[in-house]
Amino acid sequence: MYTNNALISILNPSRSKNNEDSVIRTTNPIPLQCKLFYFEIDIINDGKIEDDDNEDDEYEYDNEDEKNGIIAIGFCTKSAELNKLPGCGKDSWGYHSDDGNFFDCSEIEEPYGPTFKTGDTIGCCLDFRNNTVFYTKNGINLGNYYFMPKFI
Repeated sequence: MYTNNALISILNPSRSKNNEDSVIRTTNPIPLQCKLFYFEIDIINDGKIEDDDNEDDEYEYDNEDEKNGIIAIGFCTKSAELNKLPGCGKDSWGYHSDDGNFFDCSEIEEPYGPTFKTGDTIGCCLDFRNNTVFYTKNGINLGNYYFMPKFI
């Protein structure tokens, strides 16, 4: 799949009870000379499963939380685990749709901004000049949050 001339890969795209998270990641790293890197994601489907009371449904959910899709938008190093949402594994960071929290390599979870859903546009800006990250929701800056490690 291509977007803005960058190849992206979808890893584990199916969603079923025994699958791990699906991840989309570009094959092109952020250029080393870049001082400010910004991208946006349009949420066209937040992954929530509507209850249609269909008795022929092949899948039984253990609880209501399994019906809620979670989207994490973030960044990672080349060595990050790609079977976990950004922020839920080593060498990755992410802002999550379900609770608005920012996750740092699965070690830190802190409140950051509002939740997001279908119809929202989320932006992520990595500012290498002062080693900070900020996100936007529908064009509104949610504020500086995180000081990036020097190796990113």
